[in-house]
Amino acid sequence: MKTYTMGALYAVPGVANPTPVPIAFLKGCKVDIKQSKATFRGNMRDIIDVADKARDWTIDIENADFRASAFGLVVAGGTTASGTLGLALGEAAVIATSVTVANGATFSEDGGVLDLTANKWMQRVASAPATGQYSGPTAGGVYTFAAADVGHSAVFTYMYSVAASGQTTTVNNSVQSQSVPYKLRVYNPYGVVGSPGQVRLIGVDFASVHFEDLSFDFKVEDFATHSLKGFASQDMIGATQRVMTYFSSEIG
Repeated sequence: MKTYTMGALYAVPGVANPTPVPIAFLKGCKVDIKQSKATFRGNMRDIIDVADKARDWTIDIENADFRASAFGLVVAGGTTASGTLGLALGEAAVIATSVTVANGATFSEDGGVLDLTANKWMQRVASAPATGQYSGPTAGGVYTFAAADVGHSAVFTYMYSVAASGQTTTVNNSVQSQSVPYKLRVYNPYGVVGSPGQVRLIGVDFASVHFEDLSFDFKVEDFATHSLKGFASQDMIGATQRVMTYFSSEIG
């Protein structure tokens, strides 16, 4: 049975009243099964008996849509709150003795000032700035400059808080503990043209997956991707020996 493209993938934490973690805009999901073997040959040249040893199930996910909830799949002990930080990157302004940036009311952190007229980054000082320097900014996003730089074109980079949207996750150091298992559902429905109502479906349900590797791949002139890797164990949520269930619409 042939299938095409990728369907849906989501993880369900093993807690009471769990909220599923959707992993959308997938670029791919690879499931590897490795069954190790023990061989016996005695004093013979060739193998005469084989036994099954340990078996490993690994899952490698690559996606382009990142959610704060996915961060918790790997990193334990994080707390998530509403609101986030915004970035003003290269906000243009003409230097005066005092400049208040556009998001001054929620100003958070200075990221530097580039003097376009002088073609150089300015130096931040505690007070009384000289030529090529600035002081502040204050909590209200107010920058102070020397009189000699007044009239120069500049761009400002800074962070500011956004209370009405986004999420912020904070991770603190914590004592080591048992891994949190997640049910993992991988579905690949493939609609067949000319066959109304027919969908070629492949699905893999893992009873308990433990995620151990999360990477952020930020790129230039391309969409950022995120890689999530984990492995399966027997059911630690339902306390059974089930590892996975495979199903398909294949006609036997």
